[in-house]
Amino acid sequence: MRRFAILAALLFTLTGFAAETHNRVLLVRPNATSRFMNEGDTTMALNYGAVFRNDLLLGGYYNITEAPENALLGDLRKYDLIILPGTVCLDSAAWLEVKRFLNNGGGVLATWAISCRNNDGSWRGYRDLAELLGAEPLDTEIEIGKPSALQLRFGTPITLNVPPGYYLRLSPTVVPMKVNVDRKRDIAGYWSTDGYFERDPSIIKREAGLIVRELPQGGRVVWFGANIDGMHADSINREVYQPMFHQMFKWLMGASAVGVEAWPKGRESAVIIHGDIEDQFANVENIINLFEKYNVKTTFNLLVEEGMKHPDVIKRLVKNGGELGLHGDTHDRFGEQSLDQQVQRLKRAIEYVSKVSERPTGFRPPELSYNQFTMTAVRMTGLDYLMADDVPDRDYPRWRPDSPGSLEGLVTYPKGELDDYDLVDRFKISDAATMSAIMIKDFERIHDMRGLYRLNYHSQMLSKPELTMVVEQVIKELQRHDNIWIATTREVTNWMKAREALQVATLATDSSLKFMITNRSDKPVENVVLRVAAPRTIPVEQMMLASISKSCTYDVRDSCYMIYLPKLKANDDFTALLVKGSGGLYNQKTRDLPFKFFKLAFIIAAIFLGGALYYFFFSRRTEKSLLTADGKPLDFDKHDTGIYGAPSPMRSSLPAPEPEEENVEAFRTSVRMYAGLQPTKTAKKTGDKPGGLPLLGVPETDSASKYVYNDPGHKGGRPSKPEFENPDDHWK
Repeated sequence: MRRFAILAALLFTLTGFAAETHNRVLLVRPNATSRFMNEGDTTMALNYGAVFRNDLLLGGYYNITEAPENALLGDLRKYDLIILPGTVCLDSAAWLEVKRFLNNGGGVLATWAISCRNNDGSWRGYRDLAELLGAEPLDTEIEIGKPSALQLRFGTPITLNVPPGYYLRLSPTVVPMKVNVDRKRDIAGYWSTDGYFERDPSIIKREAGLIVRELPQGGRVVWFGANIDGMHADSINREVYQPMFHQMFKWLMGASAVGVEAWPKGRESAVIIHGDIEDQFANVENIINLFEKYNVKTTFNLLVEEGMKHPDVIKRLVKNGGELGLHGDTHDRFGEQSLDQQVQRLKRAIEYVSKVSERPTGFRPPELSYNQFTMTAVRMTGLDYLMADDVPDRDYPRWRPDSPGSLEGLVTYPKGELDDYDLVDRFKISDAATMSAIMIKDFERIHDMRGLYRLNYHSQMLSKPELTMVVEQVIKELQRHDNIWIATTREVTNWMKAREALQVATLATDSSLKFMITNRSDKPVENVVLRVAAPRTIPVEQMMLASISKSCTYDVRDSCYMIYLPKLKANDDFTALLVKGSGGLYNQKTRDLPFKFFKLAFIIAAIFLGGALYYFFFSRRTEKSLLTADGKPLDFDKHDTGIYGAPSPMRSSLPAPEPEEENVEAFRTSVRMYAGLQPTKTAKKTGDKPGGLPLLGVPETDSASKYVYNDPGHKGGRPSKPEFENPDDHWK
């Protein structure tokens, strides 16, 4: 029955929540803004309905009502969401109703410079927008008519299922607006003046253009720094922004958002260090020294014709433990060849690498040149990844299934970073310090997106002795971050294939959230992390994990509930139930209490055991610690003498043996030592007592030595000279 309910929830999710058509949305037509900006033309106001109904395909899932600005003065309680598209002209009374709607837990989707003018067009300022976003609006520096894009940041409630660093392309006619936000968790996108076009390293900036905010009163806000009707409506963009807007609407109406983290163990970003080992092949030894020094994983993309000339270098590459990938048999461009030619070239390269190392799994084309046959050739030769992509629109690998819904396919790697060829050849930069600073800045940009940064070098460039410091400085910066994943391309590819096989379904009520994650693959997947953005009815600080189907750990990060799954077996699933509570056993503040209690109990037990061992071995003295003159344990059956030489009470009825004088003296000395008296060697040689004291580590002495014993009870302490010539007199 439980699985049937979860399956029903899964179908409910995959069909787009068709049952949610009752959710009512107010789409405000900005008539006053249109009149002010277009001198009476209302075409701008009419475009928004078409955007939401047709381009975003939201009309079939939500009950969208279009009305002019004065509808904000009516009863807003019947709506779950209000859309303010470019509503620049909005008087203070209407804005007050919007604020009241938010304070009652409503959701608002706003774009551009809302409520900065009155209905008559008179200037009011940005105070309403600043209050809504908790941020300071900034003047735009982006030139109108130049290609622009919003680069989406993974991890917010509306971008949990969006590729990290995806470029949401906008029309060149848009006028972007940016804001200054201190809370990074509220930023869902940054402005990029060039998107995935020709990136200029001198203008890598981080200016927020998409904000996601949850107010203390429960209201939720999403703000775009440009009008939505400026989005490109091509097939590539649609596959990302349509699901994103569906998730956005649901979250604004109070629903939860659940997704799988982009990287294993919830790492914030990933890094691949890889090089094209081609011209000046032997230079790679300079870079290997760095990798061994800093103990980092790497991928070497070999050009086979050069590798065959340097067998000793190949041996060192294999010994280094890095991955050997393909850069082709020769450096001829693949993009100008047929399918058969490409297949034969890849087979030759695979055959060579397989002889010196394990079989390669991926290919990086020379000069990134390939055509429509290359992906087919890669799959025909059994390779799993192509380190190139014809649409460089993200800082994350792209999954290309062999067929729709298939779990077999190809992973491609769009180029979203600057490498040494960009810096040296395109931008003519020769200074090593400048190159390392630009690469580090590029890494920080991608790290903030939670994407994949690739430190790509060439054997004839950054592998030169005078330029290896560039790679070293970048590696130092990478290792300064403790929450990134430095991996080989093979490892990242395997993770992408495993993540693609995971499927999440949710079922929510006002007081609980039940979800299931299923591994559809026939291989296990490890280190999966689920990010759960809480529904409005269950604040994250009140979330409690009521039941789970498998062992897991959990935490709160960025106002989201994080669930860590060490391993999910093949064709298996994990279910969990989160409920609303007041902070019980599963609350974040108390989740470590069982472990702390066990740790305290272990410390107490260790102290008790240590004390018992100390007492047994060091404090408890027994008769077995006495030794005879020849170093053997004392046998009381043989030496049956009481303290101070008196007969033992236990054997008073038996005739005492007549021991030799030497043995009696040794026994008396042992007894004296057992009583705590310390021997002191005197300078006076008497020669009347033979032998030493072989007890408690006291060294042997010559037969002429004389001993005086210190009595702790002696009033004068240690005497400066012997008080008794005969030690036996001290005991009388």
